[in-house]
Amino acid sequence: MRIFKVALIAVMVCLMTVSLSFGKEPLTVKPESVGMSSDQLKNIDEQVKKYIDSENMAGAVVLVARHGKIAYLKAFGNAEKEKNKPMTTDAIFLVASMTKALTATSILQLVDQGKILLTDPISAYVPEFAKPQVAVQDKNGKIKLVKAKREITFHDLLTMTSGIGCTRCFGTPAGDFVTNLMIQAKIKDGMAVYDGTIGDETKNIAGIPLMFQPGEGFNYSDPGVIALGHLVEVISGMSLDKYMEKNIFKPLGMSDTCFFEPKSKLSRVADYYYGHDGKNGKKGDKFIKDYLGPYAEYEREMSFTDKQSFFAPCAGIHSTAADWMSFVQMLLNGGVYNGKRLLSKQAVKLMTTNQIGEKVFPFWNNRWGYMVDIQEDNVADMPNDSYMGGEGAFGWVGFYGTRWFANPNEDTVMVFMTHVYWFFDVSPLQNKIAHIINRAVID
Repeated sequence: MRIFKVALIAVMVCLMTVSLSFGKEPLTVKPESVGMSSDQLKNIDEQVKKYIDSENMAGAVVLVARHGKIAYLKAFGNAEKEKNKPMTTDAIFLVASMTKALTATSILQLVDQGKILLTDPISAYVPEFAKPQVAVQDKNGKIKLVKAKREITFHDLLTMTSGIGCTRCFGTPAGDFVTNLMIQAKIKDGMAVYDGTIGDETKNIAGIPLMFQPGEGFNYSDPGVIALGHLVEVISGMSLDKYMEKNIFKPLGMSDTCFFEPKSKLSRVADYYYGHDGKNGKKGDKFIKDYLGPYAEYEREMSFTDKQSFFAPCAGIHSTAADWMSFVQMLLNGGVYNGKRLLSKQAVKLMTTNQIGEKVFPFWNNRWGYMVDIQEDNVADMPNDSYMGGEGAFGWVGFYGTRWFANPNEDTVMVFMTHVYWFFDVSPLQNKIAHIINRAVID
């Protein structure tokens, strides 16, 4: 009997260990119970399989929800095709720039608590940003530095209108000048492995001149979001990873979401593949290392690195489709999820409506809120235009092909997870899925 008890305990421990290594299968409902057509949603299968057969990606996870319930959740292809390892619905992905929405949420929570105002100058919390200078081209074509008309505010950072540059912002005299200074300062944007902290990097960023006067332009800037993440730390008194875990992930039940996955979950991280011919490999190849320029590190290492001191606010989060749906549904619910309020209705409205006026948003023919893309019309009128279901829909992408959107008019959510190089390789497929979802609504 004693031997039997010992064996039983050993089996139970083994089962508990296994359960910690694999995600919990989320509850799904029959599409018709939330006013969607099962037959119409099946069209997603055909489109995704075509992309996999053509080696545009190795595998993917697609989730569709309506009225807060998951009506469609499927895994396709392989998480690691060399080993014929099938993709699973609990696969983990580096969501890259989708992280930015979490950082915006963190800042807006602090606004809701009255700890800061969106109009506050950020130099009140990070003095290195005081008295910023702006790079301008004089009448002789030379770059000179002038005093900024005003200081950078939280609103400027949230809308990417601060003037803070990046390491890929070539194309204008001021942009070229600032970009080269960032490269010389070894600023690496966000999709990279770091030795230091976001506080260290923020101070480096603060020493670089701005590309334009605060509020007078738009520039998609990872360094600006790094500064936002550090501001969360300064104001809250917590490291960014701990802040998000306490104030976003735990309340939403996002148990598989974090900056660095524990070793027990690394086997669930889907591998990375080319969706097109790249510098270091051809379409369909696995990429171990990929190089974006003299300032970038090998991004894939972000999933497996032992260097875990830099919590990239712009690109560092790992998550699953089901976890991310909880975050998106919270926004769609006006800041509430499962009876818990994470954001005020006013904060969600600011985040998910146009905050840049008529300024040019460089990726698609849409507008920009607080770290989300805003669709202002019902027509995708550019070859790679972002279509999210219609006017008022909002969402964003990750460099490696992940994408989400919420359509308030139909109360629908899409989460698409994959690992490819880069997101434009799969955006046409995601647009097709958005159309399929729209046409699946039957009530």
